Amino acid sequence: MIFYIVGYKQCPFYLDACKAFEKAGLSFTPVVVTSKEALQSAVTDLCTTVRQLGVVGETSPQILRWTKDSVVYLGGYNELELIGMDHISKWLPALNF
Repeated sequence: MIFYIVGYKQCPFYLDACKAFEKAGLSFTPVVVTSKEALQSAVTDLCTTVRQLGVVGETSPQILRWTKDSVVYLGGYNELELIGMDHISKWLPALNF
């Protein structure tokens, strides 16, 4: 399992998300982008080869949990606070069929 945090270097929410992962002892790969288009492109590039669960956002940061079989869009910093660091490794979005 790999976590990616994609966002703007100067964004306080991006920085707070990175700090939360560091404090929790969870390894992650930071991906710094410079524009909204670059953020969307980076997220798309990380997710093209696997099954995607959840809804990708357009704001900084975007937090992804990637495995060899799927990627889970965890959302941004607000969602990170709602899910909680204790549950971030197992949380799944509601599936609509």
